[in-house]
Amino acid sequence: MPVAAFTRIFRLFQTLTSSECSGTGIGLSVSRRLVETHGGRISVEANEHQRGVTFHVWWPRFVRKDTHN
Repeated sequence: MPVAAFTRIFRLFQTLTSSECSGTGIGLSVSRRLVETHGGRISVEANEHQRGVTFHVWWPRFVRKDTHN
């Protein structure tokens, strides 16, 4: 995946190209919105020595108030 596409893939209905991907372009957009709504972050980085990319998701830890006094 070209590095220039890293921000584009998180937009709604965006895919790499129609020949490379048969998806709808909804999954990463929904994932980013879900993570960010809960105070987290999602990012993508190219794998240096392998094909493909790695996604990193940071999800904040919330303390449940009903189980802690």
